[in-house]
Amino acid sequence: MTTRTTKQKTDSTSEAPVGVVDTEAIFKKAVESALHTLRTEFDQIFNAINSRLDSIEQKLKEQDETARDSNEIENIMESVEEIRQQSIDARRAANYAEQYGRRQNLRIQGLKVDPGTNCKVAALNLFRRNLNLDVNESDIAMAHIILRQTQTPTRQQQEPTVIVRFRDRNVRNCVIQNRRKLKGTSRSIVEDLTALNVKCLNRVKNNAVVQKTWTWNGIIHAETTSGLHIRVKPYLTVDEAITIATRSSN
Repeated sequence: MTTRTTKQKTDSTSEAPVGVVDTEAIFKKAVESALHTLRTEFDQIFNAINSRLDSIEQKLKEQDETARDSNEIENIMESVEEIRQQSIDARRAANYAEQYGRRQNLRIQGLKVDPGTNCKVAALNLFRRNLNLDVNESDIAMAHIILRQTQTPTRQQQEPTVIVRFRDRNVRNCVIQNRRKLKGTSRSIVEDLTALNVKCLNRVKNNAVVQKTWTWNGIIHAETTSGLHIRVKPYLTVDEAITIATRSSN
């Protein structure tokens, strides 16, 4: 894979110019604001759908006690299932939008950032020294630390996660395609998944018929013990994904 040829000093620990910092801060604030607005709108949709669902389920309970017409109950059941599917579709859409907003991001787990060192510089050093990639400081829009949720504060400080946002997806993809070079070390590079996608990925990993999992552009892939390649979405079971993949291959 072709990487960039323009090089910058690898041992620089200086901060970015004030203008760049301000631009990154404005950009970050704008992205966070847009995602907050989007989540708020979808939350309103969820609440409206759930309200309708609760109303119909309550009506179903009442009808179940005094119903004389079985067809009416069947119609109500169909309405409940339809609204439930609408709720799932809306949540998937919101999750997709949130994941799309993270498409330029990667997470570096276990990267130690020395006091006084810029996170961006620490990430660049990892890319250059450990992945042998010629990534420039201008390729990274921003980088910052988040602490992994662990039981003890001491361990939290020892296991930071650095989120890196790239300006160019080609550079981002080049980095993740070379992450296997970190195998056997205490550091790893993963996609910046939404909470819903992380939950789905863990569910797939723990399934007995799955022997391998990975993600690409926020999509969860898996390989079953029979060698079948499947893609799993939130709220989709592994069995359902296998059925879909089997039909597609026939």
